Amino acid sequence: MTRIFLQHFFSNDKQAMRTMKRYIFIAALLLNPLLQREVHADATLDALLQPQCQTPKFELKSEETSDGVRVRDGSFINCRGGIVQAYWLEPAQTSGKLPAILYVHWFEPRSTLSNRNEFLQEARTMAKMGVRSLLISTFWSIPGGHYNERHWEDDYNTTLHQGEDILLAARVLQSLPGTDSSRMAYVGHDYGAAFGAMVAATGTPFKTFVLMASCAKFPDWYLYGSADGVPEGAQLKPYKQQFDSINPQVTLGKSRAAIFLQFGEDDEFVSIAKADSLAAALPEGGRHAMYSSDHSLDDEQARAERIDWLRNQLRLGAAK
Repeated sequence: MTRIFLQHFFSNDKQAMRTMKRYIFIAALLLNPLLQREVHADATLDALLQPQCQTPKFELKSEETSDGVRVRDGSFINCRGGIVQAYWLEPAQTSGKLPAILYVHWFEPRSTLSNRNEFLQEARTMAKMGVRSLLISTFWSIPGGHYNERHWEDDYNTTLHQGEDILLAARVLQSLPGTDSSRMAYVGHDYGAAFGAMVAATGTPFKTFVLMASCAKFPDWYLYGSADGVPEGAQLKPYKQQFDSINPQVTLGKSRAAIFLQFGEDDEFVSIAKADSLAAALPEGGRHAMYSSDHSLDDEQARAERIDWLRNQLRLGAAK
């Protein structure tokens, strides 16, 4: 996966503003190295991530039904006024309450599926088993995201905003008529998995998570690059410290959900040691598995075991 980006060229004025913002960032954290830790000591992760706006409506753009599955293409507005694109899938014929899954995709610039389309086929399979799914866009979506244009000074707040969007998506999913809120699952890959690990430690409605090829710490991947490079020297330590309380290897152990971690043996971005550190953080009842795959986890056994886990956790029948 390509994570090295060409740096943008700025005018003198813009460069001066970025430099000033950088010095303010460093000064604030150096004057109080425990700033972020104090924030977390006074406010739980719930308080940091829970959306402070009303649950938005799913705005329908188009709809089609084929092979017994209804696919709705639409969006909802997040708490900051931004648009989150989403697919809503479910059986064409429904009766009673439906279990539900939120899918959050990976980041892979070389793939045409680095967006909400990644799990579209899997969501169709789950619909035939009686499941409703919501597949959302993110700030790393290609196209539509702004990952390449982000600035490292904003990474922490961007991370919190994305976590808020995911919890808001959970509310949207719950608000759809007929959703069984007692049977909700989260499936995420790459960054989708890392953010899943973070929200798993909140008062989320998800009873189970499948997290595929997650990083152990957000800076592990953010530090591959941004539009204005990466923090260096005195900037690096406080930059990393911001994430200490929200990194996946920390938040996983705080979850009360049933969590299934999936990794690839040949993953160039998640080493065996990193995978082991995440597995060691799993709460009771969790499971992890390693597959003969790279970071894509495009593996039939991984897919089959993921669906089997969801079938058991959501108490589903066989596909129709």
